[in-house]
Amino acid sequence: MSVFNPHKGLTTHKVEVRNGSVKLHEEVELLVDGIRRKCIERNHTATHLLHSALRKVLGDHIRQSGSLVEPTRLRFDFSHFQTLTDEELELVETLVNQKILEAIPVKFERKHMNEVRDEDIVALFEEKYGDYVRIVSVSDFSRELCGGTHVRNTGEIGLFKIVSESSVASGIRRVEAVTGTVALDFLRKHYALLEDVRTLLEVPEDRILQRIADLFKELKDAATETKSLQQKLMLSGSVDHKEKKVEIKGVPVLTKIVENTSSDVLRNTADTLAQRIGSGIVVIFNLLGDEKVNFVVKVTRDVTDRFNAGKIAGAIATELGGGGGGRSDFAQAGGRRPDRIDHIISDIESFVS
Repeated sequence: MSVFNPHKGLTTHKVEVRNGSVKLHEEVELLVDGIRRKCIERNHTATHLLHSALRKVLGDHIRQSGSLVEPTRLRFDFSHFQTLTDEELELVETLVNQKILEAIPVKFERKHMNEVRDEDIVALFEEKYGDYVRIVSVSDFSRELCGGTHVRNTGEIGLFKIVSESSVASGIRRVEAVTGTVALDFLRKHYALLEDVRTLLEVPEDRILQRIADLFKELKDAATETKSLQQKLMLSGSVDHKEKKVEIKGVPVLTKIVENTSSDVLRNTADTLAQRIGSGIVVIFNLLGDEKVNFVVKVTRDVTDRFNAGKIAGAIATELGGGGGGRSDFAQAGGRRPDRIDHIISDIESFVS
């Protein structure tokens, strides 16, 4: 790892000796990983272009709050008050790629700090600069104080692609992007995914969205039909649905056991059964496997002064090892002891009362 000390003008290197040994006053040869360095250069210069593009698209209030430059990606945090729209991200991305296509030479200048104080140059307020600073310029599009490694020409970046935009703190946004061959691989993977979807749907590329919309409509219609059939089956008195009716204190109490039924079908069925009995209480248990059950309790309004659906549900849920509740006329709850359902039904009077 290399560390530059701007005050002393020295670059120090931290190394790990894996074989042999290093002694004082020995001469060593340091070799830079050229491929890795080029990748970092592309991402670093692209970060400068991104910073400038954000300021031009969003406004001069944009200030860098942090960044990360790696061989495979770049990350840039900045001050902004809201999520970037798709249009804003597209403008930023297009602007950066325009500067890449223009193949603008990247210039480096070394000046005394006093010479640059009044110039339009981006600097980080938290950084400590020495008497002399290095200015990295991409024509008049971007000028920043920076001591890092950069490409010599923006065309070397090749391609710039934003992959995400998110919030990292209050008033701080984050953009992550890729460049060069990594960006090309990113686009290839997404195109391959699009091609797989097109092949699966058996439609031309320009018909993919419409085909997906059609499938969603078909699924929605099928789900509606399934719920309707489910409810008709539950109301049919099929032998597959255990149903029992008793009378408690002159009020009919109907209990029923079903399996793997949706919540809205349970509610609708309870309402319909309550209308059928005219006055009384309906309890429907819904088995969801060996260790899970939910249920609904419906009390017709004319007897809510005597029976409370929420309290009945609470008592049953306790027996089932769960919880829940609701209004005086309707409640829903669940538990993890479906093996207790038969006991509850046989002793329903104690739970209702």
